[in-house]
Amino acid sequence: MDNSLAELIVELGYGCCSSVAECHRQLSSLGREITPSAIARVLGAMVRTHTGLDKTANFYADKEKPESIPSTWNVDIFVQAIKEMAPNLRWDDVIRELDFPEFLVKDRQSLTLLMTALRSGLQAQGFHPDIFPIDNIYRAWDNAEGQVTQTH
Repeated sequence: MDNSLAELIVELGYGCCSSVAECHRQLSSLGREITPSAIARVLGAMVRTHTGLDKTANFYADKEKPESIPSTWNVDIFVQAIKEMAPNLRWDDVIRELDFPEFLVKDRQSLTLLMTALRSGLQAQGFHPDIFPIDNIYRAWDNAEGQVTQTH
């Protein structure tokens, strides 16, 4: 069984999002279809791994310049590459596809990363930056544990 796009992106590490050109190149070389489900799973993987990827195993690790290795995902670059490669991707569909078993927002930084990516994608689709299709998140999910909800 071949690896999913999300698994391959995590394997490449944070550096695959170092520039739009590099991200575009890596996504093209992986040969996976860019669908709302695939992008939702990549975002889910990025949310889970926003810190802690092993820098020594990073594909882009420059052993001579460890400070040049990114320490998190640059989701703005990732989204821009996706917008160029799949301009007709519906980001509201990506939001609906976040309802999968491995999706979990574990902290504030995870939520910030997710919302940055989704807002950027939605803007390309014509949504106003201050408007978010909340109905796509605020509904009954199969993965209730992973649902982004407000708790007190």
